[in-house]
Amino acid sequence: MVTSYKTKLKQKRGEGRGKNYIPWIKVGEFSGSGNSTRVLGLKSGREHHFLSNFEASLFYIFDLDNGIEDIREQFPLSDIELAKEIAGEAGIRYPSNTNDDNHVLTSDYFLTYTDGREVVLTIKYRKDLSERQLELFEIERRYWNKKGVQWKIVTEKEMPSKDLLLNYKDIHNALRGFIADGNSEEGIQKIFLHVLKSYKDYSDLSLPKFSDIIDFELNITVGSTLRFIKVLIAKGLITLDLTEPLTSSKRKMKDLNFKITNAKDVSKSDLAA
Repeated sequence: MVTSYKTKLKQKRGEGRGKNYIPWIKVGEFSGSGNSTRVLGLKSGREHHFLSNFEASLFYIFDLDNGIEDIREQFPLSDIELAKEIAGEAGIRYPSNTNDDNHVLTSDYFLTYTDGREVVLTIKYRKDLSERQLELFEIERRYWNKKGVQWKIVTEKEMPSKDLLLNYKDIHNALRGFIADGNSEEGIQKIFLHVLKSYKDYSDLSLPKFSDIIDFELNITVGSTLRFIKVLIAKGLITLDLTEPLTSSKRKMKDLNFKITNAKDVSKSDLAA
């Protein structure tokens, strides 16, 4: 269902920050070929709208990056007159809607960093970079250049590896589930204390196998330890090479680097923050 320009303005689309930001385009309003998806953000506490899985795949990395303060997707080039002026100067036909409504171009990501930097990203497969698409991107590039904002195109060539993207999605989902479940302080301490006591004794075991053993020894739900370790990775309390699948049999406990060695230093509030 297409939402009109006037309605979007009334809804304050493209305005606000964090939880209050409303993307210019929402899932269900765009007839693209990709698989649109919504993802609940950890930073913002709101649903983020992506028009393809390819576009969404970077979100999990951005949302877990402590250097990024805000993520605004489907961000509008709201100064239509400037965008049209740029198109005219470049000899590019500015797009129009069949209902003669004002057409607003959008950028996939508008990232605000904690140091004040702002970066705009457009995500596209190289095979989809048609001559017309590149013309529209040229309007976008010049627009953000005039606004003093860095702009980049990201294709599959610039994307991180598939395994790294999947790992970030996995640990993001684990942290989101952990927060939603409302785990008790006692339960958190119990698992982490046992993990700290045991991981060196099982250094040659794979991460999934080690997690199964801890689940059994503590008589807790299967998968609880693995999810908890993923939460610690998401929070940076355990570091490891994320370019290989987390559940691979090649992933050994000795590959994990624990940044914290006292179970009392891990609290529910710290992990959910």
